[in-house]
Amino acid sequence: MKWLYAVTLVSLGALVACGDSKPSGGEGGAGGEDPTTSGMTSMSTTGGMGGMGGAGGAGGAGGAGGAASCDMKGSCDSCRMCAEMGDCKEEAAAFQGAPNAMAFAQCLQPCLMNQDQMCANACCMANQQACAAYQTLAKCVICDNCPVDCNGPMAGCMP
Repeated sequence: MKWLYAVTLVSLGALVACGDSKPSGGEGGAGGEDPTTSGMTSMSTTGGMGGMGGAGGAGGAGGAGGAASCDMKGSCDSCRMCAEMGDCKEEAAAFQGAPNAMAFAQCLQPCLMNQDQMCANACCMANQQACAAYQTLAKCVICDNCPVDCNGPMAGCMP
C-alpha cells in the first residue's frame, strides 16, 4: 500500500487545500524591571526611604520558526519519506490504520492522475475516515514539511 500512497500523495497537486496549523515562532516578551532598583527613592534628610517597586514580569518564550528539516532533499518523494519517519510519523500511521485506507487510495489515484475533483470528492464521501486521515497526512507532508520539494503553493498550502 505504501507505493500507492506515495503515488497518490505525489500526484495530489491542487486537490488538497492546506492551511498552516502549526504556529510559527513568536518573539520573546520583555522582562520586568529589576525589583532591587525599580521604585526606590533616595533618602532625604527629612523623611524615610521610599518603598520597593513591584516584581518584574516574566519574559515570553521565543518560537522555533525556520524551514522544515526534510525539505530541500531534491525530490518530493525523498522529502515525503523523511517527513513520514519524522514529523509526520503519527499522521502516516493514522492514515495507514484508517478503515478503508487501501480502498480510498485505489479510488483516489485515477482521480488525481486526471485532476478530477468530483471523482476525488466521491472517493472521500465513500471513505470518510480514510479521506480525513489522508488529508491530515498530506497537509503535514506537503504544507508543513515539504513545501519546496512538493510544491506546497501549487497544492494550495498557505504561507
